[in-house]
Amino acid sequence: MRLRSNIAALILVAATTGLWAQTTVLSLEECLSMGNASSARLRSGEASVAESEGRLAEARFRAIPSISLSASYARLSDIEAGTITATNPVTGDPVATVSLGEPILNSAALRLSIQQPVFTGFRIRSATEQAQALLYASLDDRDRVEQSVAAAIEDAYWSATGAREASAAFAEYVEQARRHLKDAENMLEQGLGTRNDVLKAKMRLSGAETRSMEAETALVAARMRLNLLIGLAWDAATDTRAISGSGAPGEPASDDRGVDGLLLDGLSRRPELAAARSRLSAGEAAIRAARAALYPSVFLTGDVSLADPNQRFFPQVAEFNATWSVGVLVAMDVGGIPAATAQAEQYSARLRREQAALASAADTVTQEIVSAYLSRERARQQSLDAESYLALAEDGMRTTRELYEAGVALDSDAADAEATLLAARLQLVNARIAERKASAALRYAVGDRSPGAE
Repeated sequence: MRLRSNIAALILVAATTGLWAQTTVLSLEECLSMGNASSARLRSGEASVAESEGRLAEARFRAIPSISLSASYARLSDIEAGTITATNPVTGDPVATVSLGEPILNSAALRLSIQQPVFTGFRIRSATEQAQALLYASLDDRDRVEQSVAAAIEDAYWSATGAREASAAFAEYVEQARRHLKDAENMLEQGLGTRNDVLKAKMRLSGAETRSMEAETALVAARMRLNLLIGLAWDAATDTRAISGSGAPGEPASDDRGVDGLLLDGLSRRPELAAARSRLSAGEAAIRAARAALYPSVFLTGDVSLADPNQRFFPQVAEFNATWSVGVLVAMDVGGIPAATAQAEQYSARLRREQAALASAADTVTQEIVSAYLSRERARQQSLDAESYLALAEDGMRTTRELYEAGVALDSDAADAEATLLAARLQLVNARIAERKASAALRYAVGDRSPGAE
């Protein structure tokens, strides 16, 4: 209990400190922009996209010719000069000995080689398709993170807005309780009231101040959460804009697409479903790439050599000479076929798992959309009911105030009317905030990232 009191005191100190700084009023769009700029999760998503782009570029580069340039030099050991001895074909006796020249002790070479893949069993094309699909999946994952960050920020924004409205309502209720206490004390001095009336007024004031303190603490906590989500210091002096309009805000009527329309949009636009579909495409490409080992690979080859001495010249001379060659290379790893077959089966099993996961995710999205739709409709109705209840409470408050000032109604009647008015105001605030949150939840469930109306 003491720890909770200390935490509340710390939050209130932060709120008091913030009063000395100029309060910055932020719109929902500004909060979303600041949150996107400061989110570590989004930076991680951007890094994943960059990694996937690099993987795709690497896969595409495998289709271009492989060019290599090499240079070498060697100092050779000294050997005797080579000779050829001519013999008499009849007697077999040596006739003459011919020297082939002094040995060449220095060897240098410069070689340029090129190898162009012609057919690789569709390995290169499949790898490129796989990398492309994984890039799409990374982009969808980034969008999913962006939606998650935006949803958290919007929820915190409306929570802070509702907490501020509730705090203002309780502050006004405290002022009303103070006026009642003053009236009770004046009536006691005039002999028209009792000490019991004063005690009741003091108790109402104490209870109102306690609830106001709790509302202020909740406001500071809500602002702290919003500040941290948008990259500010936890005790930054920020505020949200007031709720616009006198009616329940929510989504415009043109957005009432019905459950079927929302499901159609959601199942086609939700980023996690799009990412899952992209990973299915990547899995299919991975299977094709694994099966490429069942085919031979064909390459066009060529090279240009500049060597001293050049081995293709006879007799060898200590000078640079250039030669070239062009050919076709056919290769197949026969021993790797069993492993490639097993790898293809492994990828096929993984693909079936991803297909099942996609179906399960689609069911989850369907449930989220339907639940969010029902929550929004319920919140809209509750907002309308809260407006009607507030209108009745305001009428009752005006009537009771007139009777109280005329000396017909009791102080307790006025206090009850004010408590009813406070409850009606809080109910409307909570209903409006709940409607905004429900509308936001429905937008994100459908895959729409645009913020709602303020």
